Amino acid sequence: NPIIVDEEISKLMVTVRDVTKLKALEHEAANQKRELDIVGQLIKISSKKFIDFENSAERFIAENRSIIEANEHKNADALAKLFRNMHTIKGNSRTYGFIYLADIVHDVENSYSELQKNDDMQWDQAVLLVELERVSKGLKEYSTVYRDVLGRGESGGSVSSADGLVLDQKTIDSVQASLELIQQDYPDVSGSKALNLIRQVFDNAGVSTLESVLEDILGSIPSMAKELGKPNPEIEINADNVRIKNEANDLVTSIFSHLLRNSLDHGIESPEERIKSGKREPGKIELFTKVSDEKLDIHVKDDGQGINLERLFQKGVETGYWQETDKPSNEEVAQLIFSSGVSTKEQVSNISGRGVGMDAVKQFLQENAGNISLNLLSKENANCKFMPFETIITLPKHFFVTR
Repeated sequence: NPIIVDEEISKLMVTVRDVTKLKALEHEAANQKRELDIVGQLIKISSKKFIDFENSAERFIAENRSIIEANEHKNADALAKLFRNMHTIKGNSRTYGFIYLADIVHDVENSYSELQKNDDMQWDQAVLLVELERVSKGLKEYSTVYRDVLGRGESGGSVSSADGLVLDQKTIDSVQASLELIQQDYPDVSGSKALNLIRQVFDNAGVSTLESVLEDILGSIPSMAKELGKPNPEIEINADNVRIKNEANDLVTSIFSHLLRNSLDHGIESPEERIKSGKREPGKIELFTKVSDEKLDIHVKDDGQGINLERLFQKGVETGYWQETDKPSNEEVAQLIFSSGVSTKEQVSNISGRGVGMDAVKQFLQENAGNISLNLLSKENANCKFMPFETIITLPKHFFVTR
């Protein structure tokens, strides 16, 4: 502080203060605020959903650790797998509002992206494992708050039916086995209405409607829309004819975490563009189901601009799928969307744009005897830039029951 005499600085007074305790208190306060934020994020979801999320994230982290340890040099397929797993953890984290974990995962994604784009960047196992440990510690932070601060434990292994019945899975299996024995030992009662009613109740235990499985993802859509500067879209689900088995919840959640995010970010235009095209400002996303050949098809489409075939064709040229002079069909161009690292977005956002989502969905489904396909809905104009389409998710019989 200057000491002024006769309008001149005659001396300077310097004050020295030890702020060690103050900084420690500030750090402690910041940690307490972070912990309170995490508590607020966790209390919004059920114990079962957090356990499922935790198990899924741990599985992806363990798989990434194995991939890194098994590869001493840069490997395109290994990188693609690392990216898919990390992108899915981020998507699920955003679904449940776990913002601190999502931010950590986003940083690691950036590192993977640099490895993919920069040929001179070396594959360093030690660095990659340190980055992965950051994600593991971020997950552990949420797990610690969940168990030690909130005092919650494991889900107990109980499952609920679409009609609200809650039963232990072992009990359900035991009753179903007993019903099978009754039908074998007493064929005459197979047509009994009472017996069929009991079978129906236990067949419906451990299953949920598609809408309830997607409840958390649907709940995260408004915040994503706000982040993208778009109105909250209308989402219509017509799937009353099926119930999803609880064992498929994790798969379905991971899949639609990617698909709905892509529809919102890639497909549905900005409000200004929609008004110019004569559309309502809020977009619309439709989901409906069909059952055939003991498989469930879930159709997903939006009323956005459609898939950018022109941009996809250029991506194909850039990545060597074809030459500039080649003339692949619209269907062939559209299938490129399932290739790793291919995206029609010019800029990467926290929500999408890395070319990982559709590739991840395809891999997850194929690993579980399912599939994904893309159906172009307007094939008259072979030279149009944008083409409306629908995505069809196919699940095998053991993942659903029909009403």
